[in-house]
Amino acid sequence: MMKPALLKALVAGVVLAGTAVLATPDLFFLGSGGVHYTARGPDTVINDYAQVTKPVAAGTSRIPLLSTRGFSGGDLVLVVQMQGMGSTLEGNDPVLIELSGGPVGAWELARVESVRAGTEEALELAAPLVHAYAEGVTQVVRVPEYEDVVIPRGTGLVARDWDGSTGGVLAFVARGRVTNDGVIDASGKGFRGGLFAPAGFAMTGCTDLEASSAGSGAWKGEGVDPLRYGDLDLGWGLP
Repeated sequence: MMKPALLKALVAGVVLAGTAVLATPDLFFLGSGGVHYTARGPDTVINDYAQVTKPVAAGTSRIPLLSTRGFSGGDLVLVVQMQGMGSTLEGNDPVLIELSGGPVGAWELARVESVRAGTEEALELAAPLVHAYAEGVTQVVRVPEYEDVVIPRGTGLVARDWDGSTGGVLAFVARGRVTNDGVIDASGKGFRGGLFAPAGFAMTGCTDLEASSAGSGAWKGEGVDPLRYGDLDLGWGLP
């Protein structure tokens, strides 16, 4: 299970260089390589993303997805649970969120054996998953495997915007050299901020931790509880 700081790094964007938390023994390391990649423009998204649509138990080799578009047999993928704290959050503490030992932030790398189309799209993995993952708050990210990566000046790699289901992660592996004269960036691509909500009367402060009526405070930014984001989640308590 990853630590809170690592979850924050994943949401901000990561460049993977091998890991020990995998669906198989550490056979991936820096990937299979073979492809020399050069970025051609700014704001280039190199990952594909898909939402997990059903609960996935530890030890299973099938991951049901909303869409398998962009995925192929042989792909390296990252499975990561982005949210899911639910009712365990307490609104009277606006600072501390303890993720240690919980499901949020669980992740691993896996190799795709085949892609299942039809009424229930899914990825069949080459080996069983180590962790269990919740539906709706977990995503699968295709991780490109490169030999060398060159990012010239004026070009950049970015994460796709998190939309509440997928995005917010930038990941690739490279066996050779990564030359970055441009940008590798996921700033502002993670959890969504609160939107402007005009009040019907003048407000000079907000004292409510939890408010559910318009005009009672600012719209909270998004967090690890997927149910606490919207125009009725106001105030300054935990998002």
